[in-house]
Amino acid sequence: MESGAKIMNASGQVIENGIIKEKPLIIGDLTPSSSAPAQEKVQIQPVVQEQPVAQSVKSGPDINQINGDLSQLVNVGKIQEEVKLFGFNIKMVTLSAEENTDILEKTVLLEDDTARFNELKYAILAKAIKSVNGMTLEQLYAGPEVSNKARAVIGKWQQLFINMLFDKYNGMVERSEEALKNGDLLKN
Repeated sequence: MESGAKIMNASGQVIENGIIKEKPLIIGDLTPSSSAPAQEKVQIQPVVQEQPVAQSVKSGPDINQINGDLSQLVNVGKIQEEVKLFGFNIKMVTLSAEENTDILEKTVLLEDDTARFNELKYAILAKAIKSVNGMTLEQLYAGPEVSNKARAVIGKWQQLFINMLFDKYNGMVERSEEALKNGDLLKN
């Protein structure tokens, strides 16, 4: 076979330089012949549908209004409460899903269950406590520079006091859950 020569085998496959190429798309016998049926090769062009151009733009819901409404979801189920323990006024707030996730990610690698549970309590309280007698935990910290002053303050407290505060926090979470189950959308 000479270079560049193309032939078609009995199956209708094109063979070029000894290599089988794609089988051409052939549609039926259009002209009968006594020696061999003549087949017409048809080239198929893709059909492109034209899309009508919109004449006017419909105005949908106001995205700013929707975003404003959705931003209020942060407060659904949120409880802020002032707890009085041993003469201290402690303002606490329930945490968001993001805050809870951050805490879990930081404590999940601790191998000892007791250490993990205690660290979980400390971290939750460090985020949940907004003030003690009107001062933030960061303001109450006195010591060398640390990455989390609120956590450092709580770590200095007695375990009994931490446990009592954590029980108060859990009570807030339970009240929030119960209110939402009853259809009350708490916002305070």
